Amino acid sequence: MARDIHKNAFDDSTLTKLTVYESYLDKWLPVFINTAPNKPWAKNINIFDFFSGPGRDNSGKDGSPLIALRLALKFQDDLKVNGKVINLYFSDEKKIKVDKLNSILEEFVLPPEIKCVTRKANFEEAFTQSKKLMHKTANLLFLDQNGIKHVTPSVFKDLIKLERTDFLFFISSSYLKRFGDSDEFKQHVDIAKLKKIIVNLPKHSDVHRAVTNFYREMIPMDKEYFLAPFSLKKNRNIYGLIFGSGHLSGISRFMQTAWNIDEETGDSNYDIDDDKLVTSTQQFDLFNPDNKSRKVHQFQNELEDMILKTKLSSDLDVYRYTLTNGFLPKHAKEILVNLKKSKKLEMKNAEAIGFTKILNREPRHFRLL
Repeated sequence: MARDIHKNAFDDSTLTKLTVYESYLDKWLPVFINTAPNKPWAKNINIFDFFSGPGRDNSGKDGSPLIALRLALKFQDDLKVNGKVINLYFSDEKKIKVDKLNSILEEFVLPPEIKCVTRKANFEEAFTQSKKLMHKTANLLFLDQNGIKHVTPSVFKDLIKLERTDFLFFISSSYLKRFGDSDEFKQHVDIAKLKKIIVNLPKHSDVHRAVTNFYREMIPMDKEYFLAPFSLKKNRNIYGLIFGSGHLSGISRFMQTAWNIDEETGDSNYDIDDDKLVTSTQQFDLFNPDNKSRKVHQFQNELEDMILKTKLSSDLDVYRYTLTNGFLPKHAKEILVNLKKSKKLEMKNAEAIGFTKILNREPRHFRLL
């Protein structure tokens, strides 16, 4: 039986998971609050929390519903000015948890621009009911499931079809590797395909990255969609979040969130690559070669090679390649600056190298010298 995370105080991994959610939501909300209201989908902003729990753990620490509500209230003046409404949909299959959440929500006086809806429903019921609410809106979905059984291939394919919708879902990745042959897992995933990805992993710590690739392979070849993992470790078990967005701006925001939390590899709450180089008391300088993780070194070497072999021919190409490989524009900028200084590259229509407003302008193309 899956562990009930609300019966005790949240552990460190759960707190990190909630920090990722809060940090991303804090970046996501202003984008749609400040979108011009004349677009047909721009008035309503929806946040769906399908495993909301009672709102707090037993020590009083805020869970995902109250995190979302606090952030909505943070932007209430902007909502009013821009004529926007945030709809918070909280569901849980246990009535006792929904009742506790309702009693907590009664403590808040909400402006008309913020609406809360709670319901007792299992995931399948709640998701089916919610899909009809996700059209002509901006949506963020948080699926803090226990285990792996809810985000099936069918559900995943529904998620990536939704427009203006980002999602975060939690998954117990190491259990897939350990118990993949059990009847419970066989009901929900293609075990043969999954095993092909994860059984022969050289490192157990890579299992969540591998599970993300399992979902990535479900994306149709003709569809541009972005996934990113954030691995979490408790004792010997590896869990994690998988983020999804259909837009480069979405994966850009998530990469900022992830690297703010894990400043050395950008995708875990532990030493996933056995090369963490600084402690929390040391000052970290990304651009000091001695302070870069192997992961950053390897990416920058590969990026330089891709540019010099003309496989990437513009700043937009580099931007997309950087984000889809789990890095930030600043990691790429250093390589472009160095290539320009060494007179190996010239960028058309650009005095200074940068990615400012790159999605709202024409790409700047390179010329190798």
